[in-house]
Amino acid sequence: MLYDLGSHLLDQVIRLSGPVSSLVGGVKTLREGGRSDDEATLLLTHGEGPGAVESKVVVSTLAPQPGPRWTVTGTEGTLTILGLDEQEAQLGAGGSPADEGYGRRQDPGAATLTSADGSRTPVELETGDYPEFYSRLARALRGQGDLPVDPHDSQRVVEIIETVHRGAAAAGTR
Repeated sequence: MLYDLGSHLLDQVIRLSGPVSSLVGGVKTLREGGRSDDEATLLLTHGEGPGAVESKVVVSTLAPQPGPRWTVTGTEGTLTILGLDEQEAQLGAGGSPADEGYGRRQDPGAATLTSADGSRTPVELETGDYPEFYSRLARALRGQGDLPVDPHDSQRVVEIIETVHRGAAAAGTR
């Protein structure tokens, strides 16, 4: 699970919060006879001192009730984002990136900002754009631009995942 969805979440957290300065985490295989992790929890620190940011990444294939996809909490409020990007489901249902509304979240309550005073404000999320990723990749492969994902970013994510897996193996929790 950590190499699957977890890799994308880690990449997003690092992009939003900066490089990881410390890490605590673990993975679990809960299914009878399971050969890969079903759940992972990582506590990450980004930066040092009073300005450090902390993040928590939790992934699970077994949770019967999924929690928020993102929760970002600060001193002035909390942003909560529910559900998944719509693009995969739209493609799976036979949709096309050329369709009107492709990549746009269908649930108007998918993102909410709750202020310190308790007031809640809906937040419109940016429309997803898988085609742009692949267009950028094609241009990079033709030598006409940069890769859409820096290979060093991917390497850092894999290093974090391998660190967590090694720690779990050493602790006997896998």
